[in-house]
Amino acid sequence: MATNADGSSIACIPYGTQRLLYGLLDSANVQLAVRLFGRVGEMRLEYTASAEIQSPLQSDATAAADEKTGTAPSMLMTAAAAARIAYLTHILHAASGDEAHEVMALSQRYTLPSPYTT
Repeated sequence: MATNADGSSIACIPYGTQRLLYGLLDSANVQLAVRLFGRVGEMRLEYTASAEIQSPLQSDATAAADEKTGTAPSMLMTAAAAARIAYLTHILHAASGDEAHEVMALSQRYTLPSPYTT
């Protein structure tokens, strides 16, 4: 579920691999909070984020600037990094040395928890 700044819920529809959600927002909204739940095997995952809503052109420009300036990554990039960390650190998956280094790099870049970083 996504929520407006006032706390009212917005229904979202999973698309394809269910890593992309579609929802309709009132154009007056300036802030969006997202809370996602899921499972990978026995592990329960939860992702919570909040961000200001930007027009598509402004979002594209910001995303391009993020890679060049090193400013805060977008919610989508952070969610993708969290999903990759969850996959690589799953209890049934024995991580190789390269995968452990990937998890550490993602954890540090996106400020996400992992078993390899503090």
